[in-house]
Amino acid sequence: EGSEDMYDAFLGEDEEEAERSGEVAISEGDWNKRFQSIMAEIKTFSHNTPEADQIAANLALIGLAHDFLYSASSYGKIIISEIYLPDREKTLKPVDLGGVAGGSKYIVHNILFKFALDTDGLYGGDDAAAATVGGHELKGLQAYFNCNLPNLCLPLMALVDYRGFRVIAISLLPISRHTIVYGTNDGGHTMHASDERVSGMMRRAGEILNIKPHMGGVHPDTRQLVFSAADVEGHRGEDGRYYLVDFSRTFPCTRPEKEAPRGVNLTHLFRPEFVKKYSEPLCSDAYSSFTDNSHNAEIDEATAVLLNEIIPRAARDLPEMLSNHEGPSSSFRITEYVHRRGVNVRFLGALFMSLSHGVSDDSDPVTLNCLALVLVEMFARAIKGDLRRRLRSRMRKKKLPLEEPYRKLVIDYLNLVFGCSDLSNRYWSDHLRALVEQKYKALECTRVITLCRDITITRNKRAAEHRLAQFSKKKKKASGDVRSMLGMDKYLSSLCELKRAVYTLFADESNGAYALISRVQAMMGFRFTAKAQTSISEKLMEESQPISRTDLDQIGERIKHMNIVLSVEGYLLMTKGFQMRAADPASSITYFSMAIKKFEQDLNSNTYSKVTLRNCARCLVALEEEECHLRNAKISFDTLRVNRAFEYFIRALECDPTDPVTLFQYAFFLGQCEKLDMAEEYYLQVLELDPRFVEALHAYGALLQERCEFEWAEKFFERIMQLKRIDRSKRRRSVLSYNSKYTRR
Repeated sequence: EGSEDMYDAFLGEDEEEAERSGEVAISEGDWNKRFQSIMAEIKTFSHNTPEADQIAANLALIGLAHDFLYSASSYGKIIISEIYLPDREKTLKPVDLGGVAGGSKYIVHNILFKFALDTDGLYGGDDAAAATVGGHELKGLQAYFNCNLPNLCLPLMALVDYRGFRVIAISLLPISRHTIVYGTNDGGHTMHASDERVSGMMRRAGEILNIKPHMGGVHPDTRQLVFSAADVEGHRGEDGRYYLVDFSRTFPCTRPEKEAPRGVNLTHLFRPEFVKKYSEPLCSDAYSSFTDNSHNAEIDEATAVLLNEIIPRAARDLPEMLSNHEGPSSSFRITEYVHRRGVNVRFLGALFMSLSHGVSDDSDPVTLNCLALVLVEMFARAIKGDLRRRLRSRMRKKKLPLEEPYRKLVIDYLNLVFGCSDLSNRYWSDHLRALVEQKYKALECTRVITLCRDITITRNKRAAEHRLAQFSKKKKKASGDVRSMLGMDKYLSSLCELKRAVYTLFADESNGAYALISRVQAMMGFRFTAKAQTSISEKLMEESQPISRTDLDQIGERIKHMNIVLSVEGYLLMTKGFQMRAADPASSITYFSMAIKKFEQDLNSNTYSKVTLRNCARCLVALEEEECHLRNAKISFDTLRVNRAFEYFIRALECDPTDPVTLFQYAFFLGQCEKLDMAEEYYLQVLELDPRFVEALHAYGALLQERCEFEWAEKFFERIMQLKRIDRSKRRRSVLSYNSKYTRR
């Protein structure tokens, strides 16, 4: 979506102008060297770093990320499609790295690929649970990445979902079993804590993530103090850098249910947002053999807080959040909402039941839309899981890297789910209902059906009154509308009650059937043709097999990754938007809109990124300003868009209340909103944290000038000139020192 144009806008005709001279010498295939080199530079940046340097480094980072994701996707699909071929016939050969978890491993183009499969029965033979743990691996890596610790190095990682399977792709690191200095690499039998520097970094990361320090290890007499899960490994790499690997148990598990499936303590973890906000640190090794059971009671209490306080509060607040949403209800990002509240999607059933308390046939439409959103999300995830299971089963039977059998399976399954047929109704009433109630144990489908039945009776009564009024007016258009409504009634009456509930619960213009298939499409990664995409909503209401062979363009794959790409693309688009404001306001609006889209995509899964939150807020305010400017209208700071910006700034400050850049940008925003007293308070906080923050000094001086406090304003402007003189003197001394050394040589 404009990415190539975005790069061209920065790079001009010669892409090499924006490359780092040192980067050219690094082999393009050495992902780790490239990544660590770029990240080392970015971590030195401050608010005083020239914008050109920041742009160049971010361009290098996004180029690396795109290359890695392309390689991971290309090789990952080959590895998955050939999973059941004999090793001698495979295009990419497996390698023996020891261990059995996940089955075969592959090393291609300096990337390690491993399947997320339950080959050794750790999860009771549930491959979907193994895929969930693969997702936890990426989530844990993202959490440590967000800690932004200067000397802690992390790998690149991506998850490739294709034909029902998941492979984890990780950049190779210069580590081995001999380089470990923290944690355990043998199941907790040997605990390492030999490097104080790594322990210090892990202590700081634990404080940021709110992870409880504890004694870790399976043998009580050899346990060591750890600040993470015991099997998070810290290494002093062969290149001298400190690396962290194995992140799947970064966060603690919730209280295991009675008679829970095997491995539930590895799959059912708290959300990072819940752990960070919880009143006390929680132990990642609770309910495991890596430590004693003294930490379990804290987990029990935290689970009770989640179920009895956090989820009901999220249910109460959701209608207000949705009422402030721009666009149809079906476009509201429900997963981001529950995630940032610290609620896992596996608790959507509990959220729905809490929302539905007190709801009746004449309830507020916004509340009904909330229920519909949650309902669509639950059913979409159940459908996704069932389709992935069917794809894996078909792969096991065919054993060949074919395409047509899997295309046919996807098309047939979508028609089974979305077609207007008795077979589809039986699938919904029997199989899909059982899947959803098993996945979301708090959900009662009987309650869903009863609720929808009551609402439908009221709606039908109102519709009948509307038809009578239209007939009385004797308008031709009204007669056409009535015929359309009668056709809709016939279509809905052909659906089973559960399917009808999911399709019709929305109280606005949102189409439940289209919202459901769109969500399944996004989660699975398959793509329809452009023609099918425009006609599919109508075909869903008319045909027993609405999806034809020609409608499906590609089965596709889904890549999950560290949100580097979205965050950096958003940053570059935002920067270009600010650069274009004076010369081409219309283009700047386009850039800001694209940047907001990237940032909000990032926030879907990475809700605690202070940089993304504050950048998104800045873009929202700038977009509002530019659109008002084009309309020759005075900007209002009481619009939905500006209120969203305010919310994002507050969330960014919750992530890090002492970050000078976030505090400065929020202070500037408050000044724009003419809340000068509040702005002054935050400017003072910034300058107390960083007295050399030139932009903050200038903005605060301007605020004082606006309030006619000229004497004070002049003092802050003088401070800026003083800092510039000091900086110039330092640079002169640096140049002289360098020349002196060069002359002596």
